[in-house]
Amino acid sequence: RDRRPEPGRAAICGRVRPRGHASVARGDSEGGSARSNRAAMRLPYLLAAGAALGAADDGAPRAQTQGKERNPPAWPAAVRVVAPAQCAEISAADAGAALLLLPGVYDCSISLPSRSTAAGLGTDRDDVLLKRCVGDAASSAENLRVDGDWRGPRSVRRVAVAGDLSSSSFMADANITGGVRLGAARAFAARSSSLQSSRSVEVDAKGWFSSSKRDPAPISGGGVNVVLAGVAGGPNATVPRGAAPGVAYAVSEAPRAVDKPYIIRHGPDFFLVKPEPLLSKTGCCATDAERIPFQNVYVARPERTEDVREKLLQGLHVVLTPGTYELEDGLELNHAGQILLGVGAAIVRAPSDGEPACRVRGPAAVVAGVTVQGARYPKGDTALIRWEGSDGLLADVVVNVDGDANAKTGVAIHADGVVLDHVTVERRPPGHLDVGISLEGNNAVAYAINVKHVEQDGVRWRGEDGHAFALNVDLPRDALIDFQNGGYVGYAVGDFVKRHSARGVAVYAAFDGDVRVRTAVRRSASPNVTLASVASVFTEGRG
Repeated sequence: RDRRPEPGRAAICGRVRPRGHASVARGDSEGGSARSNRAAMRLPYLLAAGAALGAADDGAPRAQTQGKERNPPAWPAAVRVVAPAQCAEISAADAGAALLLLPGVYDCSISLPSRSTAAGLGTDRDDVLLKRCVGDAASSAENLRVDGDWRGPRSVRRVAVAGDLSSSSFMADANITGGVRLGAARAFAARSSSLQSSRSVEVDAKGWFSSSKRDPAPISGGGVNVVLAGVAGGPNATVPRGAAPGVAYAVSEAPRAVDKPYIIRHGPDFFLVKPEPLLSKTGCCATDAERIPFQNVYVARPERTEDVREKLLQGLHVVLTPGTYELEDGLELNHAGQILLGVGAAIVRAPSDGEPACRVRGPAAVVAGVTVQGARYPKGDTALIRWEGSDGLLADVVVNVDGDANAKTGVAIHADGVVLDHVTVERRPPGHLDVGISLEGNNAVAYAINVKHVEQDGVRWRGEDGHAFALNVDLPRDALIDFQNGGYVGYAVGDFVKRHSARGVAVYAAFDGDVRVRTAVRRSASPNVTLASVASVFTEGRG
């Protein structure tokens, strides 16, 4: 059936919203002629007011202003906008490139480059079809359809796979015709997705999912920590208690689902699409969403790093194109609903004064697709990402501290209602990082969290009414006696927390030295703090 929207309306995954539906502050620019005239008369005053607000920068949340950025934008060379006729050029793109695929059928053999991101530009995931694709070297793939079995990237979102999915470690808002084949992967997390199979999952005596050459079960393989939150067609119950702990856990609904923003093209113009949050969700697919024209989106380049902070303070959304952004001052998102989205290998290096690389104060803000690196010899003692605005989203975010870099905390959440959706914090010696993720706000939800080798607690959760799904923590391999004496653990729920839920927690140890850790997880004594499917795994080494 014809999926094209009728004139003046925008199709968003099964629903349509008039382009003038939202207010000017939300980025929609079309409406009745009288309304347009009034908006045009007010525009100079709005822009002046917005500039004044940005200059003031007192930390209070701001309303967004109407921008005048180019649409279509002038993409740098590291962003490849590809048509189906250019299918053969995809595999030849540079490592870390951002591949934006125009609607159509890509009927060639594609191998996505290392660390690249691939995203369809259609309004529906079926608008971009890859006939033959290998993506296991890439970072992510979004908003597209793949024919047949697929070795996918690390993260897949808003995709349809007409076969089995393998090699990915996280999926969200995905529709998989077959199942997920994990092989020997130690962990996998899925949120708000659909699987199709002919029978339920079976578990053998070791707690592994039964598998055969062509297993009809929706999930097979997986070693330690497999969690399905709001996955239709997956296991409809938790793994029996007799099975190995931490192997698989299924939850019927994702308690709060906030999907990552993505880019589409409609006619000649580009839009940033921000899906609406849902209080609970089972199965795919995303429903309503807001379309933000690229007149309100600044497309950043690493050689103009100094402009990124200014554009954010003006209230614009920002897309970071591939490259490394060496910050002199930290980025600030002070406006409601503001979006900072990275495409390709977009890396932000924290300022050397010890301030956060990114500080969020505006409510319902989004930071997604960005890698944050610690600074060398920082003078301060704070978090690399500090979140102070309520109801925000971190999605596909990586924090790295290595070499001569130092930081107190990777991600610090000090606001209520924040969702973490596939976040990784990693320390690589000789870098120093005390705590991976600290959550002080209430009603936080975390999916697919990975913390590696931090020198104190991997995750500290002190807020009330938190929900966690699929957390994996590697204790520091180079730990010394200070780690043992400090009583640090992989997952710590505060002593005074009264209500908390965690499903699927795995803590791994591989010490070089003779270090003894009494417990992998610490929690309060409240009966309303519940942890299920918890595993501690000693992989190799001493201690």
